[in-house]
Amino acid sequence: PLMYPEDFKALSERCHALYQNSFNRAGSEKWNYYNHLRHLDPTQGLELATIQMCSSGINGGDLLRMANNIIKLKEIEQQLAQEDCTGTGVPCGERIHTLTLSLDWFIQDPYGMTIRFLDFALGNAITKGEKIRIAQRYRQSYYRKVSGGDSHITKGKNVETPKGHIVDPVLLENMLRGHELLGRVLGNVERVVDDALGYPVDNGGGGEQDVVPMEEGGDTNEGVSR
Repeated sequence: PLMYPEDFKALSERCHALYQNSFNRAGSEKWNYYNHLRHLDPTQGLELATIQMCSSGINGGDLLRMANNIIKLKEIEQQLAQEDCTGTGVPCGERIHTLTLSLDWFIQDPYGMTIRFLDFALGNAITKGEKIRIAQRYRQSYYRKVSGGDSHITKGKNVETPKGHIVDPVLLENMLRGHELLGRVLGNVERVVDDALGYPVDNGGGGEQDVVPMEEGGDTNEGVSR
């Protein structure tokens, strides 16, 4: 399993402990989640944010739902592939289509990944020229955000604390990997995602896969699972 029932209790207790760390500030009893994130140091803030992404809501956080969706889609694919949908006794094979793309791939090649998504989602419903125009607009919009210093684009950036100290993001990643509970949970999620993306799953996860940028108007089908 990605997590055990007792893990949720442990995460809840750790979340309360992190909130207590900032309760010594005036007015902190009225702070919401985002206020606490702003006042915790980077390692504790990252820990709190990761807990929220693992255990928020009654169905788990975004990270667990993402991994669960991948697992369930694969199970459905395998089940439907063996069903006799024509009454001939011959399995119908592939009946649903899924596409899994890494956010890192979009960062490396926003144009090519947009084309791949449009090919998968729309097929021949729109022309190749329309797909190219959409992909070009997306790429231009993304690069404008990067060059403009958009605060939501954090890949490769050092983290600056409220006191002006700089924290290497590699240290933050290592903190999560070495975390007694989150390290195990994130490792389980990572293996599920790596398998869906075609990464080797026995290398501890986190491997980088080179994405060859697509030339405009070039072949856009390579690597798409349909």
